Amino acid sequence: MTMTRKPVRSVLRAAAVIEAIGAGAKGVTAIAEKVGLSKGTVFDLLKTLEVVGFVRRTQEGESYQLGPVLLRLAASGLSQVDLVSVAAPHLQALADDTGEICHLGTRDGFSVIYLHRAKSQNLVRMLDLNSLVGARSPLHCTSMGKIALAYMTDEEFEDFLVIPLEAYTAKTICDPDALKAERLRVRKQGFALNLGEFEEGVHSVAVPLRTMTGAVRHGINFAMPSVRMLKSSIPTLVERLQRTAAAIEKDIGI
Repeated sequence: MTMTRKPVRSVLRAAAVIEAIGAGAKGVTAIAEKVGLSKGTVFDLLKTLEVVGFVRRTQEGESYQLGPVLLRLAASGLSQVDLVSVAAPHLQALADDTGEICHLGTRDGFSVIYLHRAKSQNLVRMLDLNSLVGARSPLHCTSMGKIALAYMTDEEFEDFLVIPLEAYTAKTICDPDALKAERLRVRKQGFALNLGEFEEGVHSVAVPLRTMTGAVRHGINFAMPSVRMLKSSIPTLVERLQRTAAAIEKDIGI
């Protein structure tokens, strides 16, 4: 016979206090209002959490922040998250549903590496792409690369512009000012396009993928022959990618 045990109330309260601090409530009064407890109870919980290093007082001594022990545990958990294994089932479901190839990519220096490729198990296309996991692609003329450019720091972007930009097709953006404008456009609209800029007859669309730190070094995309990516289909493709990115982010704890 399995016994159902009630959760320990003090632990639930301590967890609520930690979550409130993480959500931005710093002072005792603000935390108490957030969790619905008296200031005395919150103060006692904070003192206990401070002893074990889960919270700490700021230098001014009037507010609290997450402590070193809790941050170290969070960092350890982050390092154990295998992004590929988390993202793979989501990308496979997307590929199966749409019949198009999906990729997970990450920025590595001034190029993008494809970490995972998902191909539909339900539909065989007459025209398909032979993209390879581990392959590198340039930043200035691929959808995944443009995501990396959009979310790198301004200093990194200026360093990137020092490198001569290779024209892979007649549509490749090689002018620094034009690429700056493209970078701003990607950040504003939340997705990036490659319309035959890296390879003739190949189009792709990508969206950013955030990690637990909030940084953007990854992205997911659709890549397909240009005859299948009509202008009218782009909003739907973007929406599908954004929904999948949100599901992946949820699974890694964002």
